[in-house]
Amino acid sequence: MALDHSTTAWLRENRDLRMDALDGRGIFSRDRQAFHCARYEFALNYARDLVVADIACGLGYGCRILREGGTKAVVGIDCCLEAVAYARLNHQSAGVIFEVANATQISLANSSVDVITSFEKAEGNTIHRSLVVLTRK
Repeated sequence: MALDHSTTAWLRENRDLRMDALDGRGIFSRDRQAFHCARYEFALNYARDLVVADIACGLGYGCRILREGGTKAVVGIDCCLEAVAYARLNHQSAGVIFEVANATQISLANSSVDVITSFEKAEGNTIHRSLVVLTRK
């Protein structure tokens, strides 16, 4: 039986590890949601009218913020199958796609994105090196 990722119960159970800054059910504090939204709103200063890859996109709210804020398209990438399933159910729209992949094994075509965002994947030099390789493509 597949887990229904849109349920309040799933968000409550995973709220310490996951965040949906656009969720209006009161599961997350407003201050925490505002903090998470602000990062993507800041990124829009550099991403409008461009194609964005959001690495470690989590539940996908940031991809939605970016797309609705004026990017051409957004590719959300996360290694957690459950997070991507939630993102697809709750935040996928025209111009937004979500993929399951490890941040060190992303296979984007050369010159397929203009901007990379990655707000939650800060640990480890391997991740940093992978992002540098992606930016050179």
